[in-house]
Amino acid sequence: MITIVFPSSDMVHSRFTGCLVNLVAYTASMGHVVALANPRCSIVQIGRYIGIQTAREQKADKVLFIDSDQTFRHDALIQLLNANKKIIGAASLTRAEPIQYTAKDKNGDRIDFSQRTGLHEVHTNGFPLTLIDMEVFNNIPEPYFNVTFDNGKFTGEDESFCHAARKAGYKIWVDADVKVGHLGIKEYV
Repeated sequence: MITIVFPSSDMVHSRFTGCLVNLVAYTASMGHVVALANPRCSIVQIGRYIGIQTAREQKADKVLFIDSDQTFRHDALIQLLNANKKIIGAASLTRAEPIQYTAKDKNGDRIDFSQRTGLHEVHTNGFPLTLIDMEVFNNIPEPYFNVTFDNGKFTGEDESFCHAARKAGYKIWVDADVKVGHLGIKEYV
């Protein structure tokens, strides 16, 4: 079973909701059992943590994190599942200028996926659309998602998770063929 976790505050974008409905329907039509978890919390790392607890209660094998300001294709989850990786995410963009992909290499430099296809190992990636085997959470320390501050720089909860997962021996993958849109005042695609 797959638990789809989409932390949010009180509301989500209507375009996100349409994408989510289509993704759930398509994934179910392909024979997968899907459950939803919508932790309502203004602090995303707490929402993600609550989502993992919910996935455990639901006895999920995998968790798909989707940020509620994303757009995505109906088959995005199936594509990630077919890659058969412990941690794999979409090629996703920031929504602040300059627009860049969220994935970084081991030097902390952003990786441009605009001309890439297929699977790529990365050092870290954002979590706008990320599939993770639940076993990973048995092998990294709680609370799994930390925001850190070092030398005047914040590290987000998604990057901190990637560092902990890599330390535990896991690889982080991006499927460059799975793209997401990032909703703001305009959609960055």
